Amino acid sequence: MHPRDLLNLARTSKSFRAFLTSRTSAPFWKAARKQVEGLPDCPPFLSEPQYANLLFFSHCHICLKPNVKTIIWEVCARFCSTGCKETVFKARREVYDAAKFALRVRKDTNVSDFAVTMVAMRRTKNSNYQIDHVYLPEVRTLEAQWQTLADEGEKIRFAQEHVAARSQRISTMEALKVWQAAELNHRSEELDNIRKARFESIVARLRQEGWADELSKMADSECMYKLKYHRAVRKPQKLTDAVWRSIRQEVIGQLESVRAARLENEWFEIYIKRLGYLRDVVSTYEASLGRRTAMTEIQACFLDLAKRPPFQQLIDASSSAEITRDDFERLRHTIPALKAAWLAEREQEFLRKAQQVIAIDGDVSLLSLAILTFECHTCGREDLKWPHVLAHSCARPVNYAYGPDSWSKAVLIFCVWTGKRPPWQAAEDLFSANVHVEVARSVVAACGFPPDVSTHAEMDCVEARLVCMACPPDPEVVCKKTFTWRGAVAHKRPSDGNLGNTLRCKGSSGESKWKLLNTALTLRVWEAELMGPTQHTVGPKLGDTRFCCAHCEFHCHDSIGQHCRSMHNIAVAQLTEDYYIHPDSWSPERSVTLFPENPERGASRAATAVQCGYGLYVP
Repeated sequence: MHPRDLLNLARTSKSFRAFLTSRTSAPFWKAARKQVEGLPDCPPFLSEPQYANLLFFSHCHICLKPNVKTIIWEVCARFCSTGCKETVFKARREVYDAAKFALRVRKDTNVSDFAVTMVAMRRTKNSNYQIDHVYLPEVRTLEAQWQTLADEGEKIRFAQEHVAARSQRISTMEALKVWQAAELNHRSEELDNIRKARFESIVARLRQEGWADELSKMADSECMYKLKYHRAVRKPQKLTDAVWRSIRQEVIGQLESVRAARLENEWFEIYIKRLGYLRDVVSTYEASLGRRTAMTEIQACFLDLAKRPPFQQLIDASSSAEITRDDFERLRHTIPALKAAWLAEREQEFLRKAQQVIAIDGDVSLLSLAILTFECHTCGREDLKWPHVLAHSCARPVNYAYGPDSWSKAVLIFCVWTGKRPPWQAAEDLFSANVHVEVARSVVAACGFPPDVSTHAEMDCVEARLVCMACPPDPEVVCKKTFTWRGAVAHKRPSDGNLGNTLRCKGSSGESKWKLLNTALTLRVWEAELMGPTQHTVGPKLGDTRFCCAHCEFHCHDSIGQHCRSMHNIAVAQLTEDYYIHPDSWSPERSVTLFPENPERGASRAATAVQCGYGLYVP
């Protein structure tokens, strides 16, 4: 019998206990210990049952709590960490008192090796730092025995016997540590063999159920590693029919997820290849049109065309179909019609939004009217005009492609790593027509143009400047700010919490009083605008001017000249010829403040503004 079995037998009844704990039963325990390879003999300070209990039963020696794996060899016992260990082991003050006691014994007996048992243990459960702890039961026993000794010879024998016993315990402890390490290694190998056999049995059963092809594709891959270390497969238990029935669905579920991931990856590679073909064909077509312009950013990109027939049929064709670049090249002639159809769809989409706020009869192109702008509900822009709204970045977000599917991953590769424009992803509620049409109508009328027919293009050519007469007077200084027609529209829109609303009109709601500056004063304002610093008036941000290369798809904020020199060998890049401003760019207005020549108050503030270039004295 194994020592564990012999001790269990001794615990079954009083008769067996009396029989197996008697001296006459010593041969039984020795024979049982021979069943354990390499196990050292029982130490003289432990009985055979105590020895078997220490090595083969993982319960706490105080509260009998099970599953206590760690043996504290210094005291030959196991203690649970929920309270028993803290009860018998103490640090700090008790360690100091124990050290003082050992020092006193050494001093009184001249036995220099006398010491109490110290165990290096973690200070806290999650700490890696270890400090010495003293074993209180031993110290208390030694102190009690020491107090009973009066004769010097007895004290010396006491110290020498303790040193000898401690030395014997230490030597036995080292041998047991070596045995335990070998036993754990042997047990680990045994469990690994069981797991290996279980895994091979599971693979064999899966092959019988039709998963042979999938398993062969998983060979030597991370997927096979995941299957091997799946919790249902990794368990060190022999695989029986009953066990297989209990874990079969879980294991097959793992294989199904692996297969789905493999197919997603295969489709990712297919999409990358086919989208690359489409990109090359569309790029060749666009290059044949000449230099890129701002209108290029408004048109459909190649990723928009990828989801339109007939290109969609090629990209989504079966993975077994052999799709080549020539297949896409044969459809190159359809690109102009596809781009026109895409633009027509967007035009109808925004026309429906415009008709919700403007109703004008006749042949007027509603989307081109200067009184019509669109608002983005993501970034807060309120000045988006048609067709520049089609280039707005919120409608083509890169982060939409962070989905787990293979198509999103492929699109992300082209958008982030190759710098291509993302596809159009505007939801129905992303844009809406600006409802403050009357504000724009009043500004256009103040500039001397008919609001119901004037277009954005016509108004952008207007060089008139306006001042708002509805704003209440500044309590610190007499002044008026000048506005372009677009700045005036933004100034009169009601505040909604966006950045720049501190410069919105403070007049009464619905009140629109504009004064058009005369020609001479307008010329002075132009000169001040050109010479003075840029002043932030109203808008969602401080400015976002993007430059685009006319020879390739490069976009930047401030290094277009360097790009043209290094990539296209152009010494001095010219606007419209070598680069253009992105249609979605936004720049702050250059505002000029008008002050009276002899201000009644705020003279120093007026002088500073005039000196810095963003103010003018007027009669």
